[in-house]
Amino acid sequence: MMLKTIYNKFDKSLIPSLPVALFEGKIVVILTAGETERAVRYLMTQPILGFDTETRPSFRKGHQYKVSLLQVSTSDICFLFRLNHTGLTPSLIQLLEDKTITKR
Repeated sequence: MMLKTIYNKFDKSLIPSLPVALFEGKIVVILTAGETERAVRYLMTQPILGFDTETRPSFRKGHQYKVSLLQVSTSDICFLFRLNHTGLTPSLIQLLEDKTITKR
């Protein structure tokens, strides 16, 4: 097993020296509850998933926006769940709560 170093802070001047990483898999935008169900069925069969979220920034103290985009990816397909269209569906909640799937 290869160990990786995780940094809490990273010198921004070193960013240009990092290798470029490209995702060459398929990207699927999810806009409906039905599409969400099909995507989650597939994702529930995968052993490891990567997660990321996007939220509109707020520049007023104490004001927050809801997460608008949930990205869930396998090694070869990335689903972009437009939560501002679909909401947090029961199937997505089930996926997020499932302890048998490794999430990174």
